[in-house]
Amino acid sequence: MNKYTLNQFTVMKQNCERIVASTACDATQARIISKNGVELILVGDSLGVTVAGYTTTIPVTMEQMVYHIECVARGNQGGFIMGDMPFMSYFDIRTALKNAAKLMRSGAESVKLEGGAWLADIVYELQKNGIPVCGHLGLSPQSVFTKGYKVYIGETEKKQIINDAQILEEAGIQMLLLKCVHHEIAKEISELLKIPVIGIGAGRYCDGQILILHDLLGFNCEESVLFQYKHDTGVQPKSHVRDFLKTSKDGIAGAIRDYADSVKSLDFPNENEIY
Repeated sequence: MNKYTLNQFTVMKQNCERIVASTACDATQARIISKNGVELILVGDSLGVTVAGYTTTIPVTMEQMVYHIECVARGNQGGFIMGDMPFMSYFDIRTALKNAAKLMRSGAESVKLEGGAWLADIVYELQKNGIPVCGHLGLSPQSVFTKGYKVYIGETEKKQIINDAQILEEAGIQMLLLKCVHHEIAKEISELLKIPVIGIGAGRYCDGQILILHDLLGFNCEESVLFQYKHDTGVQPKSHVRDFLKTSKDGIAGAIRDYADSVKSLDFPNENEIY
């Protein structure tokens, strides 16, 4: 059984081979996606919306994250497991170290934090203590009550995101996730950074793509985000997801393989699935 690593993902970036990522929150999901082409498994706090039925990710607790990471770890067949640090679980160095250690002990192989340059000291301390970190820039679900739902497309936003990305890389992140960012901004960041950049709604030029499993199977969990975005901005956004189950000839397993193949071949996302 091949086991993916952060070093392997870095080599894939260097070789221009796209990284295939998806969320999972239980053993069955982890087993089927890791056997059908998904290389990076994110146990995201999006499970608060997809599984628990919350309207945002804010209510998700450390206990919930630990439980779901344990489930995913038991079903995983070789994927690299990344765990989200939930809302207010990393507001200072001491708290971040304590909570990240819980996720690592439960089966995560790295943790993901939402935020920009202000996280640099926390990132440095985490990686110094053996905890690999993935950054998260762009649309930040944990900040919806202060920033709302938005797509990062402006020149001022571009400068801020690029600055944040470079500072976080210098602090020690080993991967970066960009969400709902203009595809040209995402392209520039992917070329600037030495670490892999994974996109969701960030165009085809990232080093990899991730979708929420429920969305790539057509459950349309993204609809609430798109609705809120339209409400906040008055603009009808594009959908950055694709229903792979709709065209699958082999059920869920086939849909996941089709998604993986589409990422590898640069067919996903297409021109209608980018900002």
